[in-house]
Formats: sequence, C-alpha cells, structure tokens
Amino acid sequence: MTGIVQTTRESICPYLGLIEDPATSLTYPSANCYCHRTQPAAVPSLEQQLSYCLTEQYASCVVFKAQAKQNMPEELKMKAWRKRKGRKKSFHLIILAVLLVCIIIALIAYFQQNKQDDTLMIPSQTMPATTTSLAVSLITPRSALATYSVTEAPTLTPQPKPSLTPTEIREGHYLETPFGKEQLFIVHRVNPGESLLFLATQHNTTPEIIKAVNNQLIVPIWVDSILIIPLDCIDLAGLPAFEAFQITENGLTLRELAEGLAIDLEALVDYNNIPADGFLINGEWVLIPRASNQ
Repeated sequence: MTGIVQTTRESICPYLGLIEDPATSLTYPSANCYCHRTQPAAVPSLEQQLSYCLTEQYASCVVFKAQAKQNMPEELKMKAWRKRKGRKKSFHLIILAVLLVCIIIALIAYFQQNKQDDTLMIPSQTMPATTTSLAVSLITPRSALATYSVTEAPTLTPQPKPSLTPTEIREGHYLETPFGKEQLFIVHRVNPGESLLFLATQHNTTPEIIKAVNNQLIVPIWVDSILIIPLDCIDLAGLPAFEAFQITENGLTLRELAEGLAIDLEALVDYNNIPADGFLINGEWVLIPRASNQ
C-alpha cells in the first residue's frame, strides 16, 4: 500500500520531499517529489526516482554525492517540470515586454503633452505686442485721418410714360345674346312647345314680324330650328329678311365675310354692330341680309 512516509525510511533518499514540506515524501514516482539537494529544488525524472530516489541506491546518485548544492543536471530533471519552468520564464518575459511598452507609451504621451503646453503659451507671449499696436492706433492724431467728400447723386427727372390705349375686347354674338345697332336682335334655338306666338309675346313683337325677318322661314317652326327675333319691334320699318350665319373659324374679319358672301359691307356693319375690320369669333352668329321686305 502506497502513501506518505517520513524520510527516516532507509529506502528513500532523505533529500526527496514535497515542495512545501521537505521532510515528507511520497513512496511512488510523482511530479510532486522534489529533490532538495539541488539549488533550487527540482523534480527528478520518473526514471531517476525509480532507479535511485525511491530505492536504497540513492546513495550512488550523482546529486546525492555532490559536496555542495548545485543545479540538477538537465538529463535528470523531469521533462514536464522543465517545460513548466520554461513556460514560467516565457510568462515573465511577456510581463516585462508589456511593462516596457506601457512605459514607452507613457513617455510619448508625456512629451506630446509638454509640446501642446508650449504651443498654447505662444499666443500669451505675443499679447503685449498686440496691445501696444492697438494703443498706438487709438492715439493717432486727428489730422492723420482720411477725409471723404460726399458727392450728391444727380436728381433723376421722371420721364412721362406713354399712355396705352386699351384694346376693346368684343363679346361674341351667341345664342340669346342681344346685338345690333339701332334695332336689337337675338338668335334663338326653338325649344319643344314653343310657337311663333309664344316667342313674339315673350319678346314684345308679332308673329308676322318674326316671319318677315327670317328668310324663307318654314311654318310651323320645328324644334332646334334657328330663328332671328327682333326685340321690342312692332313695325318692320324697312328691315330686310335675314339669314343666321354661324362663324366656324378664327381670324376672319367682317370685310372678308362680306366679300366672300357678296354682301354689302355697310349693311353688315349696321345690323351686326361689328367693325368692318373687326375679327369675328369662332362660334358666334352674324345676321346676313338676304331680301327686302318692301
């Protein structure tokens, strides 16, 4: 049965023990068995422990026979312990490298801060010179100031604006729109239920006069037929028979219409109250005198 034994046993090297308790050792090979004969204490290899440390042959161990404490030879050390020791050294080197980098960064920051402080001090050093220049400018004698002469701007004489003669806008002669010069007329489209008597009564005239002023009027009148009705007319007074003519284009003058229909221009002007060279409006109606009622 294995366990922890005291170093008084003759079969175990008296220098083999735990790292915290050199007087106590294990009875089997282990990484916790340290040789305290070396400086510093180190873990012998498992082969070394089986061959010497845990047997009566420990007295023939080169470490045991050494006259003074020294480092354990590398070939006698446990490999795992050597690696762990190497890792420990690497860890220490990493810590040192990190500390060195931190120191370098701190030094760089310190010098940069000092440089900024020096830059901020420059304006304060030049302030007295600026103040002096301001003081000099304030005490400049009045005679040295520049003088300015004010020249009055020439007075603009308003020019008379030419008076614009407004162009007369003529309204078209559409259905139910009274037009004419001495006698007014309307052009009417017959509605259902209307008769000559009804229309004559409405416009203060007679059926006979309505028939007389409409050239070749068909009686009885039909729905949607076009009639010319004189307003407030009880006497023909030489009115001719008319034909209602609707304009179907823009840009045509009354003179051009008279020439095209071979109609007296003066009669067209009088009955329609439109200037001879006035433009006719698309969609309006014009009275064309056709025959005399004498």
